Amino acid sequence: MAEIQVVVNGETITQDVPESRTLAQFLRLDLGLTGTKIGCEEAECGICTVLVDGVPVDSCIYPVWKAQGKSITTIEGLAKGQELHPLQSNFIAHGAVQCGFCTPGLIMTSAALLEDHEDPTDDDIKHALKDTFCRCTGYSSVIQAIKSAAREGRGLPPLPVKDPEVDEPMDVISQSVPPQEVVAKVTGAAKYTDDYVFPGML
Repeated sequence: MAEIQVVVNGETITQDVPESRTLAQFLRLDLGLTGTKIGCEEAECGICTVLVDGVPVDSCIYPVWKAQGKSITTIEGLAKGQELHPLQSNFIAHGAVQCGFCTPGLIMTSAALLEDHEDPTDDDIKHALKDTFCRCTGYSSVIQAIKSAAREGRGLPPLPVKDPEVDEPMDVISQSVPPQEVVAKVTGAAKYTDDYVFPGML
């Protein structure tokens, strides 16, 4: 065991952890921040991306001791209370969330991009996301969401959502309807099988 001191989402944490711990394991098992998902465990899919001193890292292979004295931001730390980060709200508005498992990784990678590029081009976005995979959403809506969030960051109105007008309030044919638990998916609160913890679990 070794003592580590880090700042996670603005909170200073001092804790003894096994020296073999990865950052993803530390966040999920020790701190209960299950918004950071684990996919390949080989730094190939980008699902586990978090920011360490503002730099995106694959937390599934990043040794926790390397984070000593550093600031870590996870998907749970982006929103300000009930106010979603522009990336989170635009991922919802532009239909860039489906199953949601890879959404935290996409959003955290995008957050780092917008820190460096306030007006990213499509190519900038594609390059930033080249190692962050999503199998069910499709990247067109993700690119639109990021560009829209970038506009908000520059004080401009977000991009309009392409959504046909309908006469009947309950008519959902041909219009976008937010998926269930979509806010939970963009904030890291959504639970998947490996996120549940019960008393007495081994």
